Amino acid sequence: MTPFHAIPADLLTPLGAYLRLRQGGGGSFLLESVERGRLGRNSFIGSGTELVDFAEAEERGAPVVGYLAYDHIATLEPTVPLPAEGPPFPESRFVVAETLVRFDHGAGVVEVLAGDPDEIARRLEEPLAEEARSGATSGPLSRFPSQERYEGMVRRCRSRGHDVQLTDGIAFLCAQANASLPAIFCAQVVEHLTYDDFLRFLRTAHAKLQPSGQLVFETVNPHALEAFKTFYTDLTHQRPIFPEVALALIQLAGFARAHVVFPLGTGTLTENRRTQGEYAVVATVDGE
Repeated sequence: MTPFHAIPADLLTPLGAYLRLRQGGGGSFLLESVERGRLGRNSFIGSGTELVDFAEAEERGAPVVGYLAYDHIATLEPTVPLPAEGPPFPESRFVVAETLVRFDHGAGVVEVLAGDPDEIARRLEEPLAEEARSGATSGPLSRFPSQERYEGMVRRCRSRGHDVQLTDGIAFLCAQANASLPAIFCAQVVEHLTYDDFLRFLRTAHAKLQPSGQLVFETVNPHALEAFKTFYTDLTHQRPIFPEVALALIQLAGFARAHVVFPLGTGTLTENRRTQGEYAVVATVDGE
C-alpha cells in the first residue's frame, strides 16, 4: 500500500487518534513499533466493522489485523498433538481495516493507508466523544518505584558491600571536598529541579570535580515531540530543558567544554534531535 494522503498531527498522540478513529467500528487496534526497547517511529491505528477468520482474511485482498492461535499449527503439521480442552476462543479472528493510518512520529503526520482521507481528517479534528472519556475515573497519584522500594534497593546495595548514601543529591555534593570527584552522573533528575537548584547543581558539580573530571546527566529531549507531549504527565517535572540551554548554562557554571550525545541515536544530529526521547550532556572541567 502506498500512502496517498498526509494529515498534520503535531497536536495529536497515537492514543488520541485511536480514541477518535475507533468510533463505530466492530473492531479496532493501536499497534506501536519498538526499536531497541524504545518507542519506534511508527504507530498503526485502524478500525473496521467486519470480523473474519484466517481463511476469509486470506481471500480479502485488504489490510487485516488480528491473531492466529497456536491451534492452527495442527493444520500445517497434523502430527502435532493439541490439548483436548482449552479456552473457548476461536482459532483466528481478524478485523478488516476499513480505516487504517500510519502515525509517523518523526514527521509529525498521519498517513492514510485505507479509508476516506477527508472523513479521517474530520474525525481527528473533532473533540473526544464523552463515551471515550467516561470509561475510567482518576485515582490518586502514586510514585513508582515507591520510596520504600528505593530504600530497599539502598539496603540491598549496602549488604553487598557498596558505599551507598540515601540523601539529597545536591546536599551530598556540597558535603564533598572540592576537586575530589572524578565523575558525577545522574539520569532523569535535572528536569525535577527548579531553575535555581539546577544552577546550584551545575556550579557545585564543577567545584567538586577533579581537574579533567566529567559531569554526565541525561534528561528528556523536548525537541522530540512524542517525548515533549508526555513530559508533564509526571507532575514532579519542573520544566523541559533544551540541550542548547543546558550547554549555555554549563558554560556559565565554569566548565571548559561540553557536548550533547543521544544514547540511542543513529549518529545524525538533525534526525536525533527530532526523534530521540532522551539526550545526555557530557561536561568536562579544565584539566589544569
